[in-house]
Amino acid sequence: MNATGKLGTHKADELLELFREEYDRPLRPLFYHHARVIETVHMFELLKELMDNPELYEGEYLAEPDGMRLERGVGGLEAPRGVLFHDVRAVEDNGTVRVAKFNIITPTALNAAAMEADLRAYLIGKNVKALGDQGLYAAVSSIIRSYDPCMACATHSVNRIGGFKIAIVKNGKEVKTISL
Repeated sequence: MNATGKLGTHKADELLELFREEYDRPLRPLFYHHARVIETVHMFELLKELMDNPELYEGEYLAEPDGMRLERGVGGLEAPRGVLFHDVRAVEDNGTVRVAKFNIITPTALNAAAMEADLRAYLIGKNVKALGDQGLYAAVSSIIRSYDPCMACATHSVNRIGGFKIAIVKNGKEVKTISL
């Protein structure tokens, strides 16, 4: 939503224009849900165009892997939570191809600093006692949820299932903790 002028379909461009009239750029992740609605409308408009095209139903669909090399591949793509990067290295052992290295840099990892910055921007100067535990939880969770973090994806594993902890730190000391 920050990088494009128009999406190129009627209804999605109409929604994008209304969205931009309401909010300035650059858009923050707090607007992800709004952006996803516009992108979903755009996707369905594109799918309808494709499905109405008779050429879609003709020709070969299988790509032959001629000339593939066993090396390293790095790529990035837009995923629902943000940009997702892959770094893959394949090797051949006794005629069998195996993945020797597979690294993923997830949107959650990329967004960690922005999540913290948004929390700081919202909470600094607020009287957290006046918010109460429920109010504080609601504020913090609404900010974090706008980024839609996936900690299992970000860490590549889940070692234990744990709760959610909010720590209020003042002058380097933890003054209040809420564990859920």
